[in-house]
Amino acid sequence: MKGEFQKNKGLNLFNWIMLVSGIVLVTMFSYLICSAEDVDSILASIFFICFGLLCITLGIVLILLNRNSFLNVDENIVEAKCFPGKKLRCKIADIESVSCDNMTLTIILKNSKRYQISGLINTYPLLKYIRSVMRIASETAEWSKDSAPVDVLREELFKNIKQRKHRIIKVLVCMVMMFLWIVLVVIFTDSKELSAFSRKDWWIFAVGGLFETATFAISLVLAMKAGREQNHIFEKRTELRKAEVFTTPLPSGNPVAVYTDELYTLRVTVMRFPHSEEAYFYEESIPDGWEDKSEIYSSLSELESLLVDVHELHKIEY
Repeated sequence: MKGEFQKNKGLNLFNWIMLVSGIVLVTMFSYLICSAEDVDSILASIFFICFGLLCITLGIVLILLNRNSFLNVDENIVEAKCFPGKKLRCKIADIESVSCDNMTLTIILKNSKRYQISGLINTYPLLKYIRSVMRIASETAEWSKDSAPVDVLREELFKNIKQRKHRIIKVLVCMVMMFLWIVLVVIFTDSKELSAFSRKDWWIFAVGGLFETATFAISLVLAMKAGREQNHIFEKRTELRKAEVFTTPLPSGNPVAVYTDELYTLRVTVMRFPHSEEAYFYEESIPDGWEDKSEIYSSLSELESLLVDVHELHKIEY
């Protein structure tokens, strides 16, 4: 199975426009800040310079994001090249976990190495395929009595979500602080031009630059941790859904088999009529609770073949 990367000429043109616009903004306002005579002009120039640098950074990242990238997955090997120049070649058995977020597929190996392949338009099919191979190889479809209860998993999930929100808030606070350091430097240097700086002004400028750099580094670290926590949240959600699939009571009737998808987003319970070959199934969304009853099939084998081949479900053992 191959990864399909987004190819949009209009979007690529927009990325180049963003890059060029950023260069123009930085060049123009760098010149204007040298001739500025009041605080408002200096602050406005600094704002547009920062905005221009952001446009340049985003433009470069988006232009290089999918350049020469690829992803190939078969029953044994995963091969990929992703931004920024990372290459991956590993066995399915070497993968610890795999998750997706919109157009990004994240693969974490058992040696803790982490790979993110972005710009994919078929992340969900790739995720399901890799997980299906992992499940077949490790036989993890059964539920262990030693697994954490649903309430514990749900509490851990809420805790992880809350922790990530706190990190994002801290990142936003750091961004505000970065602007505040600039304002304070301008105020304490009396809005002087660089050519008119005294020794005291240069010390203030240096200390402000140090605080600015430290705040930026802290915000970057927090943002990276928040990104990693998003993958943990995805895995925890999948683990919670699996627990709910296995622990929620089955529908009343005569259940003979239970199926689920690779991400445990639904549960299909096959029912059979007493003293008859006819069968039907209940499709349930766990934990939303909706329940849909199928039509009646003439035989159990026909129904189970349909579930595996068409719905791509796998059988689970209680």
